[in-house]
Amino acid sequence: MVGPADTILRLDCSPKGRDANSSQFADEVAVKLSALEPGAWQVHRDLAATPPSFIDRGFTRDMNLFPVAAVASVTQTLRESEKLIGEVESARRILIATPMHNYTVPAVLKAWIDQVVRVGRTFESTPVGKVGLLPDRPVHIVVSAGGRIVGDRARQPDFLTPI
Repeated sequence: MVGPADTILRLDCSPKGRDANSSQFADEVAVKLSALEPGAWQVHRDLAATPPSFIDRGFTRDMNLFPVAAVASVTQTLRESEKLIGEVESARRILIATPMHNYTVPAVLKAWIDQVVRVGRTFESTPVGKVGLLPDRPVHIVVSAGGRIVGDRARQPDFLTPI
């Protein structure tokens, strides 16, 4: 398995593939990240081309029964989740290239998040709130959005970009 300092995980989320503005800009960011991490492997996951599964009844049942990776990997329902979590665990940096769909993240990115964010595996609930179980790492996000917003103080609120 590749170690934490060895990979840059890139997620592309646009159905436009290589033609997407987010993907083209992420290419430029990836070059700069490679300069920061010489020799790092680039792991590329095109979520639009190969979307993660949506969580279902079996997943929600088994994620509570098998929170530990060694046990969870033997269940068919958590196998994909374990693979995706493994990619995050092996990444020194993460690059997410995403369009904005209907003022938020595309469904394929939300499905990936649902597979990776798992109670007892990547975070735990404590009396003071939720605590992450994975080491911190830089996450670089490239967001593209269509449409026009005009005027000196024009702003279209959404659920993806900072206020």
